[in-house]
Amino acid sequence: MRPIAVIQNEESVPPGWLGVSLSMRSVPVEMVKTYRGDAMPDLREVDGAVILGGHMGAYEDRAYPFLVEEKALVRAAVRRGVPLLGICLGCQIVAEAMGGRAYRVDPQEAGLVDLRVTEAGRRDPILGGFESPMASWHHDSWDLPPGGALLAVSDRYPQVFRIGSAVGVQFHPEVTPEILETWISRDGDSLHEVGIDPGRFLGAVEATQENLRIRADRLFAAWLAEVAEFAEKGT
Repeated sequence: MRPIAVIQNEESVPPGWLGVSLSMRSVPVEMVKTYRGDAMPDLREVDGAVILGGHMGAYEDRAYPFLVEEKALVRAAVRRGVPLLGICLGCQIVAEAMGGRAYRVDPQEAGLVDLRVTEAGRRDPILGGFESPMASWHHDSWDLPPGGALLAVSDRYPQVFRIGSAVGVQFHPEVTPEILETWISRDGDSLHEVGIDPGRFLGAVEATQENLRIRADRLFAAWLAEVAEFAEKGT
């Protein structure tokens, strides 16, 4: 099996539980750290790609030129049928790349969020056995790109969609208590705007972290099954 490219856009948004899931299955990983200037992966040399989150907006191309490169990577992956998973910012990048639109929302969504799988989601293998709540924290949302299928929603915003070989996930299945603590130390005051106590949010994630890890692993395992199928084709 060729590596999975994991594209990290910000030092404080690492792979977290995704890294654990990949390591458990001995999946080779090519880390691409755009904030350090790393080049985009060559899709001919990987069997899949993951785009992680970040504080920037998917529409801030001028401020963050690597976003243009990531959108081009998404389009190329879909053309070639390469499995691609976008998480939070990565989800918004997939939406923008494929003709949708990412934009700022008010209010932001954060906390342990209950999700509802749509009829299309129940038919999609990526959400097989999916359970919620899941940890979420985002200031932006997105419009479904043409040809995309909406797979899950929360009470406020769309959460999961598929377009071809690309899947976007708005929530944060990868987040560990340690990662969340870092985010809270930087931006925790903004949580009060939506009536969330940062300490209680962190405490809830700590108290349920094993369940969150298991739910995340099921999601990542379903995606990795698509990666394995693609790898078997030898494309």
